[in-house]
Amino acid sequence: ASGGRDGEPSLQLMHSQVVDHQPTSMDADHKTQLLLSASGGAQCRVSLHALNPEAGFLAPRRVVALNNHMHAGASASPRVASLSSGGSHLSSHFAASLGAYLHIYDIGASASHSPLVAWKADNADVTVLHKSHHAAALFSGSAKGTIHLWDLHQKPSKPVTTWTLPRKVTSLEMVTEHLLLSSSEDGQLVMWDVRKGGTPRKPVSRFQLNNGSPVRKCCVSPLRDSVAVVTPKELLCVQLVSSSSFKPVASIVSGQQVFVDVLWNTATGEIVATGDDGSVSVFRDFRSR
Repeated sequence: ASGGRDGEPSLQLMHSQVVDHQPTSMDADHKTQLLLSASGGAQCRVSLHALNPEAGFLAPRRVVALNNHMHAGASASPRVASLSSGGSHLSSHFAASLGAYLHIYDIGASASHSPLVAWKADNADVTVLHKSHHAAALFSGSAKGTIHLWDLHQKPSKPVTTWTLPRKVTSLEMVTEHLLLSSSEDGQLVMWDVRKGGTPRKPVSRFQLNNGSPVRKCCVSPLRDSVAVVTPKELLCVQLVSSSSFKPVASIVSGQQVFVDVLWNTATGEIVATGDDGSVSVFRDFRSR
């Protein structure tokens, strides 16, 4: 939601919905105006909530249970991604991970509905899912540092491309139509060209945080000119040059708060960060005002 302009508060509580589960991943499906919320624990599932005020904002619509299709040894921290963008026959579906497996469901599925397709994506738990907004492609990152590109024009059986990082993948985001940004627990931001082949797959550019802190989450700005980065110790901003290389870090907050997630408000350019204590903080670059 927009805010932070002309004296308006940067955060305004508009709607809330109490749920009986703890989400591990969320994504919005703009085609159906639904919020997808994956949760783990004893009952792994994806809950669908309305994003249309006329339908009851955040009102629960249905639940797709993942436990019936749980694979042996799978973790209970599922991820979810809408497939509505990019154009494909799966535009009315969503992807959900459970352990090392990926499942694709019809977004109109009932609670007992089986996945349209399920396959083993890796030899380690999937930690990140990201749907390309430019093509019918899905990216997955794993706990062992592998990144896979999946072609959604056909039934996935093996990745189109694989990249490898030394540690757990924590974020994936397309910067441009051809550039993918990744972050990992070894404190690296890496830019990959999704068009380039070769073995091993070589990055376009790489940036190592000075303190070596693991990156918990990163997010590209609406103008695609900088990256907000969360580590256990601080919230940072890294400048992007020509969308493909990095410039030195500017520390926004250090040592005062432990942040776990970050995003950009596309309407205001503000950075919104959530803390491990449940707090939500908003940061603004006053130089641009």
